[in-house]
Amino acid sequence: MEEIHTVLYPSVSVIILNYNGGNYIQRCLHGVLSTDYPNFEVIVIDNASLDKSIDTIIQLLSNCTRPYEIIKNDRNYGFAEGNNIGLAAADGEYIVFLNNDTEVDRFWLKELVRVASLDPKIGVVQSKLLRLSDHRIIDSAGDYIDHYGHAFRRGGDWRELDTGQYDNVQEVFSARGAAMLIKRKMLDEIGPFDPKFFITLEDIDLCWRARLAGYRVMYAPASVVYHRCHCSGNSLLWVYHAEKNALVLLIKNYGFPNLLRYLTMRTLIYSVCFMKSLFKAFVSIDHMKVFLTRLKGLTWVITHLRYVLRQRSICQYRVRRVPDTQITRFMLNTTLKQYTWLLVKWAKAEHLRMEAARCYFNRGYTRSY
Repeated sequence: MEEIHTVLYPSVSVIILNYNGGNYIQRCLHGVLSTDYPNFEVIVIDNASLDKSIDTIIQLLSNCTRPYEIIKNDRNYGFAEGNNIGLAAADGEYIVFLNNDTEVDRFWLKELVRVASLDPKIGVVQSKLLRLSDHRIIDSAGDYIDHYGHAFRRGGDWRELDTGQYDNVQEVFSARGAAMLIKRKMLDEIGPFDPKFFITLEDIDLCWRARLAGYRVMYAPASVVYHRCHCSGNSLLWVYHAEKNALVLLIKNYGFPNLLRYLTMRTLIYSVCFMKSLFKAFVSIDHMKVFLTRLKGLTWVITHLRYVLRQRSICQYRVRRVPDTQITRFMLNTTLKQYTWLLVKWAKAEHLRMEAARCYFNRGYTRSY
């Protein structure tokens, strides 16, 4: 009987990374513990939170009848390495990474597992993410990048109303780390999150590696998760990692012809915009802070080039099983003209940049880790 139960409901490890989640971790855990799925464990990793959220976690899970583990880190390891620590403690056949600022539908996990079981080559599955503040608005129906490494949330970047336009199970380029299932067998092949990414683009990097190994990334619309998109963490830290991770993402995962083509174009266009932002940096202290942080991110790539090239070698010679043509067809086809205009417009639109800066300095990073 137990064997039949295991076949129908393979074991799942739900990993929740917490950082200063006192305002929302309680509702997140209540939803997870009420999930209609009989065979899962809960692993909560606390990234040295400064609030008292770890006390809430201990209190809630101490009365839990499901297997659970609480890991208290000695410092903030970020989203990537923090989740890797949880992964090392996980026993499940399937691994689910779930943000602490989410609330889940009762059947969310069954649907993730069901879609993952449709094809042995499905390695990653994402839930439908809706805004917790307004359940009608899409947060992400799958993530994409263009050929130059710019990331987009399908439905989320334009705050689309959920009218059923994304209600089909389908393949997407990447799954968003806020609610994603990954097969443990695949992780054993391609490795975990790159710890040097810390925050942002770490999920896209992992999914790109999954694709290099010949796996598919799917979107499961019947698995519904509500995402708060709260602001936490250090905003300049996000700017720093966003700058370096976008370049590392391309260097690691592209085959050489595409790397030469797209990284060269990105570098040429970006250098012009970067010089313009340098002149703008003398306008205000906020611009100067952002400019210096971006410069620091670029410097990291140069000073850690040995590490980056070593990771590239692993991706290209150990992980890769399929050519770029099977991967780039799932990317957004941003033309060079569109890409140039996007960056030029961004560089010239001072009011938009200042609005972003105010968000950076006054509100912080808009994703939990």
